[in-house]
Formats: sequence, structure tokens, C-alpha cells
Amino acid sequence: MIEGHGNDLYRYGDKVKSDFSSNVAARRVPDALLAFLATQLETIATYPEPDSETLRNALGSRLHVDANQVFVANGSVEAFYTIAAAFRQSRSLVLIPSFAEYEDACRMHDHTIFYKSNEQLCEAGIVCPQLVWLGNPNNPDGRLYAAKEIEEQLLQNPDTVFVVDEAYGELCSGFESVIDLVNRFDNLIVVHSMTKQYVLPGLRLGYMVTSRSLAARLRSFSVPWAVNALAQKVGVYLINNEELYFRNKENTLRRSIELQKRFSALPGITVIPSPCNFFLLRTDGLEASVVKEKLLNDFGLLVRDASNFRGLDNHSIRISVQTEEENEKLFIAMEKMIGIRNQKSGSKSQDKSLTINN
Repeated sequence: MIEGHGNDLYRYGDKVKSDFSSNVAARRVPDALLAFLATQLETIATYPEPDSETLRNALGSRLHVDANQVFVANGSVEAFYTIAAAFRQSRSLVLIPSFAEYEDACRMHDHTIFYKSNEQLCEAGIVCPQLVWLGNPNNPDGRLYAAKEIEEQLLQNPDTVFVVDEAYGELCSGFESVIDLVNRFDNLIVVHSMTKQYVLPGLRLGYMVTSRSLAARLRSFSVPWAVNALAQKVGVYLINNEELYFRNKENTLRRSIELQKRFSALPGITVIPSPCNFFLLRTDGLEASVVKEKLLNDFGLLVRDASNFRGLDNHSIRISVQTEEENEKLFIAMEKMIGIRNQKSGSKSQDKSLTINN
């Protein structure tokens, strides 16, 4: 694991009033789910199903695939490490910038790693890898691939396994899942997290969907009882109660677009447009670490210093939108930092670089 990640609240404690660093949905855990959890606490007194059979069956029915094509994991990160173990010492292509655990999982299992920018996926002449790792939508920049693009790659590269991380699919507009393709292609593994949209990062629950043959291969590298009994119960509950979660998606994405537009109007800030609940921005003339620390120390606002993503520089910050009130606090704080909050003119200055206003 890289040093520094989103939602590392343990490091900062009570200093954080609003957390913009984590990509999980900007909502609290529903009371109905908390009430359900309270009724299931006694499950910790017994061993969980070793292969999450009940949850696999529920996911299979929900996704219209055979339960044997589903692999339930202790979060999507366990899924990545299981894949890397099952393909030990393979050639892996990692599209950058992207979630660091793809690379870390490959390194742990002695893969030879190649890097290409996200724009180069469909370019001719890419070295023929055994695995390609890509986020769709991608973390940290929100880049989306159309299902047709991925399907074309599957057709053109039948000997390459594509690992498609769809963890943020429900938190983005224009997303097209490729789960429907697993019955047509033996070289596709789709990974999902039940952390992001369901606001459960502490529970650790995710899953993979793939062909029967690949699922059998992955299960041979799985750890018994990896998913605790409480997480399995919650997984089944969520599948049967999805309406608790997706009613506010449009409002979240609207707030993201609005905040991106407002930041784009600030001098010295460049926003990379994103269709997701999170986006990247660059701070010209100021390092991201400096901006992060000042926002935290002066305003109690935690953002993600994205400079440790391979392919990004030390001026990159990732923002995950929150409530309208919290977003307004962040915007005002940034205005104050760069010294324009009290200026009469709201137009961009001629000098595009940032300087902190103390």
C-alpha cells in the first residue's frame, strides 16, 4: 500500500470537520441498515460461510449470471491481490494514473509491469501483456470507457485477461457496465466494490464476476472465511434493498459538476473534467501537500493529495464532493487561500500561478 490515501482519518483525528479525500458516496449510513446490523450482531459468534454461498447466489440472481461465476471478496482490494496471485509472474499492463493497489498486487506476485496512459489503451503497438488493469470509471481522474471500447479490446486480444474495476460505476454518469460480457468472453474479470456506493468502507465487501473457468482458477487461490459473517449478511440485505441508496445519485453528480465549474473559474487552478462524484484539479505554483495541510490546519477540510499516483505530479489534488454546505466551505476556503475572497473583481487575474494568502 502506498503511503497516503483517501479517508486516512486515523492520522488526523478531530482536526477533520469535512472529508473530501474519500471517494465513497456523500451520505450517511441509512437508519434502516443500522437497524438491520443491530439484529445481526450475534452472527459474529459463529463461523461465516467459507465461500459466501448465500451471497454468491443472491449476486448471481441480481446480475443474471451463474453463482459459480461470482467470487465474493473482503473488499475489491482482496480481489486484486487474488487475481495477481492466480497469474503470478505474468506480464501486466497498468493504465495510469490509476488505483495504486493494481500495481502493488502485481509487485507482490512478481509480475513484470508495463505502464501506459489511459489515452493509450486503444493504440496499436502496445506490448502484448497477459493482464490489463483498468478502472472504469477510473480513479483518480474519473475517465470512462464505453462498453464497446472494452469489447473491442477483448475481441482483439483473446490471450489477454482484462481486469475491469467498476467500483465507482454507480457514482458516475454515462457509465456502462461490462458484466454482461462475461458470458461471451473468457478473458474478462469485472471487479465491484460494495464500499463506495453503500458507504461501508469499514465493513470490507466486494466481488468479482467472470467466466466459470476463470472463477474456478481464482477460487483455488482464495482464503477460507475471508469475508466475515456480518459482511455477508449485509451484502444480501443491500441487494434486496437497493432503493435505500440510489435515489440521490443525480443530486450528487449535479453538485460535482457545479463544484468543478466553480473551481475552474479560480485563477491558478485547472480542473480535469469528470462525470463522477470526484475529480482532479491542479494547483499551479503550489504543491498539493502545501494546499492539503493548509486546508486541514486552517479550515478543518481534508482533501486528497494525489501526487503519489503514478503519472501525476506534485500539484495534483483529488476532490470528492460532499453536501452543498460542505462544498461551499471548501470553495470559500480555496478563495481565501489564494487571496481573492475579498477582491472586488471575481475575474481571473493575469498571473495564473497560486500564492497562499496568510
